[in-house]
Amino acid sequence: MPPRRAPSVHHREKALQELRAAAAALRARRRHGDAAAAACLFAVVEPVHVEDVFAVYAGVFAAGRRGESPREQIALLREHGPEWVLAKVPIAALNYQTAEESSEERIARARAYAARPGVFPPGIALYGARSQRRGVGQGFVMDGNHRVLAARMRGDCAVRMFMPASDYAALARDARERGFI
Repeated sequence: MPPRRAPSVHHREKALQELRAAAAALRARRRHGDAAAAACLFAVVEPVHVEDVFAVYAGVFAAGRRGESPREQIALLREHGPEWVLAKVPIAALNYQTAEESSEERIARARAYAARPGVFPPGIALYGARSQRRGVGQGFVMDGNHRVLAARMRGDCAVRMFMPASDYAALARDARERGFI
């Protein structure tokens, strides 16, 4: 296997410019009362059972989007109980791998996602007990970092995420209190 190349400074700067432009566009839409800015609020799309999350997650692995086995991740999902939600979560309320932290390969994958029309498959986000105790106000993206980055690149302000129901409620509360949305 050839050694992994470090991302070029030019490539990172270009990705940063794209992210800054997307953020500026969102701020402008909000300032002008654009109805699309309302899309940046938290919303439960539908309650789901953890088994439904497994089915979608296993499908992502079966499609070859990841190289490892999903067993460990599925075991982690079970620890969060059976009550989950498919929710629209503002990107600002998520801690995800940004362009600054990504390799050229990951940024290229995010750009490919961003070029696709329509809604991305949901990712998985958690807001654990430690974050809740600290009132961090940002959920951790367990799966879907490329999709979140791609959504941000194309100017979306929210993404669909599967979350444990209790994590979702705590994240929505803490993110509002911390001013992330």
